Amino acid sequence: MNERGFAQLGRFPFVYDARCLAIPQLRAICENALFFMKKFIIIFLLFTHIIILAKPCSIERWDIKTLQDDISKINFNPVSIGFNEFYLLDTLKHLGKNQKRLKCEMQAYKINVKLIEWKIEKDSDFHLVCKSIYGDSTFIAEIPLPECANPLFSEQFKTCRDLIKSLKYKKKGKLNILTDDITLEITGILFHDFVHCQTGHAPNGIELHPVVQIKIIAD
Repeated sequence: MNERGFAQLGRFPFVYDARCLAIPQLRAICENALFFMKKFIIIFLLFTHIIILAKPCSIERWDIKTLQDDISKINFNPVSIGFNEFYLLDTLKHLGKNQKRLKCEMQAYKINVKLIEWKIEKDSDFHLVCKSIYGDSTFIAEIPLPECANPLFSEQFKTCRDLIKSLKYKKKGKLNILTDDITLEITGILFHDFVHCQTGHAPNGIELHPVVQIKIIAD
């Protein structure tokens, strides 16, 4: 092959055709190129498969949200609370991204709500928009993905998520809008989130996160 022919073949380093077979001195080069190309494709497909199967978890105060911090001081016996009391809890203006569990976050609460809508967040949490049964006040409750949370609570999180998925809803983009007027009793650990533009957030940024139990209340 002349110099021009080598240059043209160099433009297509992974082509394995009659030129490789016809020219003995190129056969080894082409076979090596094909071998490494196959290895690259296999590694790429395996890496892509792992990425797809991987369940994304979050970062900001994630150990608090998923009960993977020191939970020995949390009172898991829930205190009943109403929306008015919920809204009167203090707003924290200087909450660090790595803030340890606050004293007020060491208590479980339960509250009766109307579930308006829910969606799956990027961190795989179920994001619930909960509305007062007496008015238009709302707050957010979240159920972690069991694989991203404290394994001691995996079954509880799975049960809560399964119950939410069993409710009747219609899809609107990423949102699941409830079609039945159902009252739920939601139990979860108080959590101070950053006040940001989330649909349904409480004015003080307080959530129930994580939710550990959900019951359907007969009207």
